[in-house]
Amino acid sequence: MIDKTSLPAKIIRVLALSLWLIVTIFPLYWITVTSLKTPGAIYTRPIEYWPQAFSIDNYFSLFQRANFETYILNSLIVSTAAATFATLAALFAAYVLARFHFRSKGVILMAFLVTQMIPAFIALGPLFLMMSALGLRDTKTGLILVYIAICIPFSTVMLRGFLANVTEALE
Repeated sequence: MIDKTSLPAKIIRVLALSLWLIVTIFPLYWITVTSLKTPGAIYTRPIEYWPQAFSIDNYFSLFQRANFETYILNSLIVSTAAATFATLAALFAAYVLARFHFRSKGVILMAFLVTQMIPAFIALGPLFLMMSALGLRDTKTGLILVYIAICIPFSTVMLRGFLANVTEALE
């Protein structure tokens, strides 16, 4: 076995991490470079890894042809509302789970953890039916409620771990 402090081990580690860095950074580089190409240069063959001329026309057309500012505003509203309400609800639940001792505490934590193991697409059918019955399909309110319901178990478990490590003297 190679010693972790030996020169070959360091070289192998640096090469492996460098390869991993390239693999993870390249898609971000490619998105950025492609967005700065002229519309005609995007589909040229052979592929240009560095454009001949930079252009921000794609960004101008994004805001002129589509209602992109509306999409950004909707995303901001939904994400802010969902994050705020989910964090508040999870904070209250996590505080109770971290500070108080009661009989079903372990069961509740296990239920929260089990819900994270179930793939989200399994709930799509029932969620669609429930949102349709409540008249919340295709509304921001419905989307916010779904995001809150998905975030609360994970946030509760994470915040409970944090609050359990805060000493009671700081309360």
